Order: sequence, then C-alpha cells, then structure tokens
Amino acid sequence: MMTRPSDWWVLDLGSDPTPGDPVTIRSMARSWGGLADDAEYAEGKLRALIGDEAIGKWVGEAGDAFREKTGDLPGQLGKCKNSYRQASDALTWWAGRLEVHQGDADRALVKGRAARADLEAAQAAASVASGGVESAAGSSVLATARKYADSSPPAGVELPSESAVRAAQQRLSSAQAAARSADAAVVAAQSRLDAARQLALEASSLRVADAKTAAGRIREASDAGIPERSRWEKFKDWAAEAWDVIIKIAKIVVAVLGIVALIIGGPLAWVVFAAALLVLADTIMKYLKGQASLWDVALAALGAIPGVRGLTTLGGLKSLLTRGGGALRAMAAGLRSGLGRRTVVTVGQNVAKFKTRGGLTVKFEMTIKETFKTSRTSADKALQAEVGKLGKAGDQGGHYLAHRFLPGALRKNLFPQNAHFNNSAWKRMENEWADWTEHGMEVRVTGNPLPPKSIRPDQVAVSYEVVDPATGRAVYELRKTFDNAANQAFDRVPRSTIRDMVDSLA
Repeated sequence: MMTRPSDWWVLDLGSDPTPGDPVTIRSMARSWGGLADDAEYAEGKLRALIGDEAIGKWVGEAGDAFREKTGDLPGQLGKCKNSYRQASDALTWWAGRLEVHQGDADRALVKGRAARADLEAAQAAASVASGGVESAAGSSVLATARKYADSSPPAGVELPSESAVRAAQQRLSSAQAAARSADAAVVAAQSRLDAARQLALEASSLRVADAKTAAGRIREASDAGIPERSRWEKFKDWAAEAWDVIIKIAKIVVAVLGIVALIIGGPLAWVVFAAALLVLADTIMKYLKGQASLWDVALAALGAIPGVRGLTTLGGLKSLLTRGGGALRAMAAGLRSGLGRRTVVTVGQNVAKFKTRGGLTVKFEMTIKETFKTSRTSADKALQAEVGKLGKAGDQGGHYLAHRFLPGALRKNLFPQNAHFNNSAWKRMENEWADWTEHGMEVRVTGNPLPPKSIRPDQVAVSYEVVDPATGRAVYELRKTFDNAANQAFDRVPRSTIRDMVDSLA
C-alpha cells in the first residue's frame, strides 16, 4: 500500500485530489493476467486434444461424453482469456495513468508548500510594514508641522526644525515603500499558491477522465464474456475427475478389445488405437511429473503402434527389450524436443532464459540489472547477417534482448526483423530499460515471438515489470505487441519521470 501525502490543506483542498494505489492496481492486473494465461493454456491443450484424429474416431459412451462435455468449452475459454486479458491491460494502463496524475498532483503540492510558506512570511512582513507606516505617519514631528503649516504656533509651542521634519517624512516614505513591497510579495505568493492549486485540480480532473476510460474498458472486457470464477473452478475440477475416468476406461479398452482386435482387426483397431493414445498421453504427463518411468512410457507407446500384434510373441517382446535402451533414449529425446529446451545465460548481474522448440525461440525472459558498453564481435556480426538472410528482402538479424544487456553471439537471441524494427520503437523501449537500471531498478522482461515456432515472427509480444530491489515491489509495468515492420510507435517513460518516480520511493 502506497502512502500518499495528507497535507492537502496547503492547497485549500479537503483531501487527496488523485487518490488510489497503483501498486494494488498492478497486483490485481497481474492476477487477472494470470487467469488469462491459465485460460489460454487450457484452451490450447483442449483444442489440441479435440483436434486429434484418434479422439474424433473414439466411439462409445466415454468418447461421446467427452465430445459432448467439451463441445463449447474451447470457445468459452477463449472468451475468458480475451476478457481477462483486456481487463488486465485496462488495469495496467490505469495504474500508469494514475501514477502520472499523482506525480503531477504531488509536484503541485511541493510548489504549494513553498508558496504557502512564502505567503505566510509575506503576510507577516506586510503586517509589520503596515504598523511601521502607522507609526511613521503618527509622528509628533509631522503632526506639529502639519498643524501649524499655515499659522504661527501659540506661546510655549516649539515648531520642529526643518531637518527633523525631513527625517520624519523620510521615515514615513520608507515605511510606505516597505509596505508596498510586502503587499506585492503577498500577491506574488498568493498567485503561486493559486497556480499550484490549479495544477492539482487539473490532475484531479484528468484522473477522473482516465478512471472513466479504464472503467469503460473493463466493462467492455466484461461484455466480451468473462465467466464467473466459480464456473472456471468447476470446470477444472470436472476436467481432473473426467480425465481420470477416461484413462481408466481407455486402459480397459486397450486390455480387453486389444486382444479381440489382434484377431478381427478392422474398425475395432481404431478404437483400440484411440484409447492407447490417451493412455500414452496420460503416461507421458505422469513421466514429466516424476510419477512414471520411461519403461511405462515405452509400454504405453507400444500399445499405440499399429502392427503391434507381431510383438505379442515372446520373441518379438524379447527383440523390443533388447533394443529398449536405445528406443527409450530416442523417446526421451523426442519428449524433450516436443516440450522445448530451456537455456539460461548469465552475463554479469543479468540473467536471460530462452525456451526453444525445433531450434526456434518461442519464449525469452530476462532480469536486467545493468548495461554493458561492449562492441559487437565479428562472430556476432556474422551471425546477425546469417540470420537476416532467413527473412524477407531487406531484413536484418536483430536481437530480442539488446547487445548492451546480453553481449555475445547467441542464435537464440536473434531473429530476422524489418530493418527499421530495432531502430525505432523497440530501441526506445530498450533505452527506457537502461534508464531504469541506471536509477537502481531491476527490469524483468518476458517476450514471445508470434506466431510461435516461426523463423520470421510477424509480431513480438513483450511485457516488462520494473521492480525496486530494496522492497521487491513493482513500480511500473507495461505489456505491448510490436509488429515486425517499420513505423512502430512506443510511448516510453521520460527520464525525468523515471527520476521522480525513483526519488519518490526513498
């Protein structure tokens, strides 16, 4: 919870003109973004499973029940994903705008405090000056001189000398000048205070306008079809229970009908094949969780191989087991390839992670704590040129994560990109990252080439979070998708704003 100033009375305001907690708002945005990620993951897995040819040919009550239950779920999950993503983006945008308005209001308050102090000092000086004028104007010397200016004084009354009158008149003039100066100081201080108050009121008005915009975007996200959380939880519970039941049925199908299919063959073999694929998928997932061995995977795969009847003899089984070591190693390699490889690269305090499939980067992450001023090596330049040739005419090999953050020739960090991609909006974003690190902040970056497993991505989706390492709290975050094309735009946080935001953390 952020602490906001409380002395808004300085600006003659009854309360904070820009209330709200960007940290809490961002936390909620991350939660909604996490729900969107969960829905996207579930949608992808479910669509992949439904699209499997074997599932389509799965007959019987279990297959019918599975297709009936999952008929409209992918679409619902897609709407859920889009809705939560829109809401998350709206909150992230709102948190950033709120910080801007609070920064404006806080700067107005700082100016107002100085103006208020000057005003009070000027008013005190004006009061003293006013008393000086009254004292000088009430001088007995001036009073006597004015009284007998056109007549002779009576006996016993002595007129003041001309020098005394001039001195008294000079004191009065000086007092009047001091009073005028003090009054001018009061007017100037009041003007500055009024201007500061107006700035705070403008920040308040802009905050209200942006709050309405954010609320409208969230309503649009809601209209897009965010399901109730309870329904989502019920679906996850049902999916877990249904999957266990389906796997049990599939194992019975493989065990019982498999024997019949060896003799009869024909359409019945497809039923056995579909069930065997489900058992294999379940066994692979258990292997990845450490709940099954590669032998279990191999035996499950054995049931999904067409023509497996030839292995039912003792000789055939012996032959399989003889070659089992190599087969299992090949299967393990295939599993790892399908799931993707992960590479961790550490340079100084910076840590980058790359996930690849088929040699192509599908996700990159990095925690940036410092920048490096190193020249590109000949190997790096040669690799960039080589990667650039894989794209369109005029493309160049460019970095996902800039050379200043991750020096060195690394194929996973390169992709064919439009020649102007890395010299415009993307570079402005990287400049902002560097400015954050110069002020002691950490920048945590996550990105995905789109579509996945593409040699030349059409887009690059990136999100980043600026974290105060002293507290672990996020101070700023943004999510944006860049087209792999020219004329991209990026509205970066100005250096002065970064400095002010970091200073406010102290």
